[in-house]
Amino acid sequence: MLPIAHILVVDDTSAVREVLKDYLEELDYHVDVAPDGYRALEMVDRCRPDLVLLDLSMPGLHGEDVLACLRLREPDLPVVVLSGNADVSVGRYLLARGAFDYIPKPIHFDYLEQVIAAALVQVAAA
Repeated sequence: MLPIAHILVVDDTSAVREVLKDYLEELDYHVDVAPDGYRALEMVDRCRPDLVLLDLSMPGLHGEDVLACLRLREPDLPVVVLSGNADVSVGRYLLARGAFDYIPKPIHFDYLEQVIAAALVQVAAA
């Protein structure tokens, strides 16, 4: 049996963090949350998650900048970007910059579950 995966949820909206944390914990993931990009980068260094769910639009350090920092620090860490912007060109842009996937909000939880599973399988195979 594989060890429980550790997921870091980064979103500036507390309700989104809580919903995602509760949902992922029901799926038996270990979940930490961060309210902004700066805290997320600190937590990645300290907690070493297996996957990051990253909100795109946050005050302070924007999700795109967090993604760029993570690609430099942890190039193999899967980052799934979540955004209220459903523009396909934004998704392609972020995928080209190293996001594992791009999921527009509102989040379809079945799809999110599939993306997380695929990302963790890819990491385990590496």
